[in-house]
Amino acid sequence: MQTNDNLLTMPFFPGPAEKEIGKIASVIQRTDIKNATKEDLAVMPLFADLSEEEIEKIIPITHKKSLPRETSLVNQIDTGGQFFLLHSGAAKVIHSIRENQVQILAVHGKGDFFGEASFVEGKQRDTLAICTADSVISIIDKNDFDKLAEEYPALGVKILKVIAFSICSNLRTLTTKVNTMVQYIS
Repeated sequence: MQTNDNLLTMPFFPGPAEKEIGKIASVIQRTDIKNATKEDLAVMPLFADLSEEEIEKIIPITHKKSLPRETSLVNQIDTGGQFFLLHSGAAKVIHSIRENQVQILAVHGKGDFFGEASFVEGKQRDTLAICTADSVISIIDKNDFDKLAEEYPALGVKILKVIAFSICSNLRTLTTKVNTMVQYIS
């Protein structure tokens, strides 16, 4: 399994969102990384349709970590090399609009996953994700996932279908919000 240093030490977003975010907790330490368990993954909606054997194949590519409140998970200069599973706690995804102003795009809780759009595209993120409570997450690295999907194509397709459904659902929600704004302005 390849370990990417960016997976473990993500720099804080150096922009106008600083006031909103507050003090960022210490950087994720390599020594605290461990794999998620079968029990951790079996309760995640992302893996609801997987067999025990399929879940066991995912365990080696998960990097489980406990994080304190206000830890920055991703920022607007990261490439989408990982996505995140939230086992407990909470996180918010925000976008910096202008100096000292951010828009909260999503609030995530136990069982949610996020970072999937950039993960699939492999492009620079356009959002910032921050733990809003002490949280336990698992990180899945794109390189590790790609190797898993090559070795077990049916498993990769099952997971990517759920991720695609999530992206489509987010797009529908965004479209509704934009239509509401347009109607309000008109």
